Amino acid sequence: MSRPRVVALVIAGVGVLAVGALVARGGPRAVGGSGDRSAASSGGADSPAPSTAPGGKATTSDGAGPTAATRGPDAAPPAVLTPRDVAALVSEASLMVRLHQLAETNPPLSLELARQGNARFPHSPDAPERAFIVVKSLVDIGRFKDAQKEARRMLKDYPNDPKTLDVERHLLSNPLE
Repeated sequence: MSRPRVVALVIAGVGVLAVGALVARGGPRAVGGSGDRSAASSGGADSPAPSTAPGGKATTSDGAGPTAATRGPDAAPPAVLTPRDVAALVSEASLMVRLHQLAETNPPLSLELARQGNARFPHSPDAPERAFIVVKSLVDIGRFKDAQKEARRMLKDYPNDPKTLDVERHLLSNPLE
């Protein structure tokens, strides 16, 4: 896949996640609140009063959606991404874009950024790709033993990832030295 296409996909993914966060939070009106749900549930002055919409469905006075009473006792509250979660997703996407931009032009910086990303986001879907970048950067620098050590760690952590299988084939099955 070409680099511009990957960048476009990452940007589109971040946009989808941001829209999903807004939808999960009930739209823009929920952003910037104090996070105190007790006022809303106790009918505080700032909380919209429930009313009955045409068709008999109870909604908030701003028409934004069903009240807690209409969701039912077994219904889980909608998933909410905190601003910190959204910032982490955007931050990781920015990191991945930067790593793709660097590609093979600056292996020491790629190595450092990929390791920082793995420290900050160890279980994200992009972790195998960052591990691959670590291995590739070590090879580009000429540190083959370190690259093999990282390849073994990658094999242990991400055994079925296609990049892992590629690294295993090139560095462990057919070593450079």
